[in-house]
Amino acid sequence: MSRGIVKTVLCILLALGARPGCAVTLSAGDLVIFPKDNATKGDIIAAGRELIVRGEVRGDLTGAAGSITISGPVQSTALLAGNDVLVSGGVANDAWIAGQSIRLNSSVGDNAYLLGSNVALAENASVGTDLLAAGNTLSILGSVRGNVRVAATDITLGGTVGGNVYAKAGGTIHILEGAVIKGDLFYESDERAVISPGAKILGSVKRSIPTSEKVKPLFWPRFAYSFGSIIAAILFGILAIGLFPTGTQLVANTVRYSFWQSVGVGLIVLIVVPIACLVATLTLVGIPSAAAVFAVFLMTAYAASIMVAMSLGQAILSRGREGFPSPVLSLVLGIAILSVVELIPLLGVLVKLICLVLGTGAIFITWWRSRGLRILVRQP
Repeated sequence: MSRGIVKTVLCILLALGARPGCAVTLSAGDLVIFPKDNATKGDIIAAGRELIVRGEVRGDLTGAAGSITISGPVQSTALLAGNDVLVSGGVANDAWIAGQSIRLNSSVGDNAYLLGSNVALAENASVGTDLLAAGNTLSILGSVRGNVRVAATDITLGGTVGGNVYAKAGGTIHILEGAVIKGDLFYESDERAVISPGAKILGSVKRSIPTSEKVKPLFWPRFAYSFGSIIAAILFGILAIGLFPTGTQLVANTVRYSFWQSVGVGLIVLIVVPIACLVATLTLVGIPSAAAVFAVFLMTAYAASIMVAMSLGQAILSRGREGFPSPVLSLVLGIAILSVVELIPLLGVLVKLICLVLGTGAIFITWWRSRGLRILVRQP
């Protein structure tokens, strides 16, 4: 009965996350390459240590890897997350990119959303509508047809902006020689912006951002938080898989095959552990132990949903196949689907709670079994 419920839930989640009528190419491994000579019809979902796309993608491209290089054109939307991300192939629609180092060398047909430590829009790059970016060091040398909304420690602007610029900097803002801003420049910074004499600002320069503009793009902070959380979850999961490949697989198995036992154990752990830590802090001797246990508890709670996502991805990808699919690809697919579901009011909160309880219980059961202790759960 429990497995039937799980399958029903998985089918619902897959229906919510899938795009009807569109072929999807799934690929994962240490090195994932899509060659130049072969165009890929439909969407691509790929994950690995290194992702290289040289051929044309006739659909959406979703990729997560340590290093990502995109030199082929993407005919729809690109959603990329990695440590080093280089995009030199054109993106027809929106580009959503997060990473440590991001370099955009090509055209983006609509909006570009960039989130990273070092973010660069190269001289030969262009954005068809608006650019929204956040990071530590931000360099905009290409052209943006619409408005620019950026937040970073240091911001350098040397390209052409067709609309207004809204910039918030913790450090310095440099407007380089040859830069053109056809609208207004609104900025907030502790230091006055350094504007080169050769820069052209056709509108006004104001050292404040209008309140209406601060409130207007509410979706951007929400996106930055949500997207950053998704990337952090993917990177945490990949790290866990790399360090504990057997352990993570055992937890994923426990989620699938010991569903109700995991829920029951998860509820007990989530109730008992915080209370026990609180009681332990009443004595000076128990404070260090309570702090250590609570730290492990918080990490377990964070990993819970990630392990459920991996199990969800494996359940979907293994349908009709023998063995287990790639854990990394399963992780990315599961996180993507759960992220979509969690955006739905009320249902999203319920799904988060179920994942927390289910994943926590599965992690505890797996640990208990690894210690050679008995527990009344069915082995997968």
